[in-house]
Amino acid sequence: MILLKDAHLLESMRKADGVDRMEGVRIYDDLLVREGRYQEEVREEHSHRLVGADEIADSPGSFILSFSFWDLGRMLDIRTEGETYIYSSSEAFNEEQQIDFRRLTNWLHRLNMKPVGYQITTVAGREVPKKVPGYHASGHISAPELLQLVREVRPKAVMAVHTRSPEFFTCLADDGIDVILPEEGRPYSL
Repeated sequence: MILLKDAHLLESMRKADGVDRMEGVRIYDDLLVREGRYQEEVREEHSHRLVGADEIADSPGSFILSFSFWDLGRMLDIRTEGETYIYSSSEAFNEEQQIDFRRLTNWLHRLNMKPVGYQITTVAGREVPKKVPGYHASGHISAPELLQLVREVRPKAVMAVHTRSPEFFTCLADDGIDVILPEEGRPYSL
């Protein structure tokens, strides 16, 4: 089950590439007071896919909801009781993200949901999240897989710009790929 905004994204992608990604997908019938144009369009086009909070609450084992941390307030309408929340995003990289994990934990406690994919531990007197292996699904490729991908694509050149270690890619020079280590402030022509 996805939200109206997710259905809108999938519909926009279908309009761009012709691939229907909505087969078998249901849409959460949000209890919005005021809707925007895209919510109205999705609601109209996919009215047969809409599922309300009461229907989910009556049969929670029949649904998998794709809700992020920011969507958990919607769960108050569903009335959860002992369900499982699977956390599959990245770990906390700074103090603000650690606070978000504590908020998430408080929400899940309030909703009586069991968290899976992370644990809260105490380190030096502070509660911090600890990632549980096997649940992470951020969409980022691993370093060895990235090198393998570049070798398979065989570009003439590689310029790593979204990394803390651009020198990691210098090993690709052994494969005949020109590796450009960008310098801040220097323009490059493509």
